[in-house]
Amino acid sequence: MVLRLMLEYAHREGRYFERPAGTFTPAMVRLWDDLFALCGRIGLRVLLAPWDNFWMARRWHKHPYNAVNGGPAASPASFFTDEATIQATARRLQFAARRWSGSGALAAWDLFNEIHPYWGGTPVQQAAVIGRLSEAVRDAERQAWGITRLQTVSVFGPAPDPEYEALIFKAATATATAGSATACGADVFPRTLVPAPPLRLPRHALRVGGGGQTHTAARTGPGRPAARAALRRSCPAGRRAGAPA
Repeated sequence: MVLRLMLEYAHREGRYFERPAGTFTPAMVRLWDDLFALCGRIGLRVLLAPWDNFWMARRWHKHPYNAVNGGPAASPASFFTDEATIQATARRLQFAARRWSGSGALAAWDLFNEIHPYWGGTPVQQAAVIGRLSEAVRDAERQAWGITRLQTVSVFGPAPDPEYEALIFKAATATATAGSATACGADVFPRTLVPAPPLRLPRHALRVGGGGQTHTAARTGPGRPAARAALRRSCPAGRRAGAPA
């Protein structure tokens, strides 16, 4: 089983992975050391994102990356437009890669969860930054461990604009380990009952997958087994992240 986890859940104080920005919180690093060790013992694997975007956005006024608090970012729109903020994101991912990519419990990276115009830049600009983050992670992994893990980006909503479909599939194809897989993600509104829109992504993944394995994952919220079953039926030739091989 694969769990998607975020390095930081900023829903309250005391949970920041960096504080101040650029200084990794020792207690949080120890927490992740323990969590990876536990996942390794019980056979769980982790799809790791750098932060929980929802709570970062909701509590931006408190976040250490906010320039008001001494961070590099003037606003959430800085994440794909401001060089200092891009470099800060890369440093966070590289720190995690050097420390935990050698663990068998790390399955893959979600380089940016729920990518959206809110975080700044056009889809083309965002794709370029995702490429930089990808290479930063892969460089750190190769230097520290001699391996690279699968990478992905995810998009919010069941029916993203074509520019975002191109971003998540092309970026994933370019960054997947050994170019052998396409990874994508879609966070579907929890009350989505009509199966047609979310099925675009896995079907599109099969078309653009280049003959390799296609991994898709969707979050439909608790208590929505019909939507999850519809997703599974839509992609019988692919393999959902976390499903048995």
